[in-house]
Amino acid sequence: MTSTDTLSTQRSTEEVVRHHLASLLDGNIDRILTDYDDCTTVFTPDGPVQGLAPLRQLFQNFLDQLPPGSLEKLEVSRQDIRGDSAYLLWRIPGLFALGTDTLVIRDGKIRLQSFAIAAN
Repeated sequence: MTSTDTLSTQRSTEEVVRHHLASLLDGNIDRILTDYDDCTTVFTPDGPVQGLAPLRQLFQNFLDQLPPGSLEKLEVSRQDIRGDSAYLLWRIPGLFALGTDTLVIRDGKIRLQSFAIAAN
């Protein structure tokens, strides 16, 4: 196990969520993907996405559709963490009235995620 693997397995659910949000706000896809691995499945309204290459495309498409500066307006109104699971309720005023993510985190990685948004 490398030192990076050791760090991943030692991260709590809260630490992974915090890192994921910070990486998303930075718009740094490489950093976002460090929270996932090839076994991760993300359920989206368009169907499930699994593996790092498809996840890279998913995040690239999401970030590409955002107007410049819109992530700075992200408001997380609810964040619940229970054991290895987390639920986020968020919005981006003027763009998305509602966004929701549910994550299951094991060994410091997001293993399963559901994601949905409702535009304004």
